[in-house]
Amino acid sequence: MDKKEKNSDVVIAILAKQLNKDLKEVTPEKRIKEDLKADSLDIVDVILTIEKKFNVTVPDSAAETIKTVDDLIAFVDKF
Repeated sequence: MDKKEKNSDVVIAILAKQLNKDLKEVTPEKRIKEDLKADSLDIVDVILTIEKKFNVTVPDSAAETIKTVDDLIAFVDKF
């Protein structure tokens, strides 16, 4: 398993846990708000968890552009 695959698995696991979803429900094409029913507090919790887990900072400007699970994975993969 390469780094990108591992990042993908970790991001999906974080989303599933934070949003109380089954891992099978959290797929790259899913929209975080619309499909996974995340509200603004959920989004903040997910971002904080991502920041801690990957030791990164997600600026507000970047957070606003993250719409899908794949967007979030792509952001993490930059580091």
